Amino acid sequence: MTETTPPEPDAGMVRALEARHAEFERMLGEELARPMPDETVVKRLKHEKLAIRDRLAGMAAATGRPSRLATA
Repeated sequence: MTETTPPEPDAGMVRALEARHAEFERMLGEELARPMPDETVVKRLKHEKLAIRDRLAGMAAATGRPSRLATA
């Protein structure tokens, strides 16, 4: 059986995911800064942000390279 090298993640996709992660982080900060944050919105934003982080971590693991957001 021949071992194959996993494909490199598309740099544009990585940048796009990192930008989306940063946008969710910004929106989460804004919501939490409100006098009465909407917990449903907070939960959704955290879920989306973590899903992006996990996707980036999976892409990094497939190539053996660490993700900058893996510990964020």
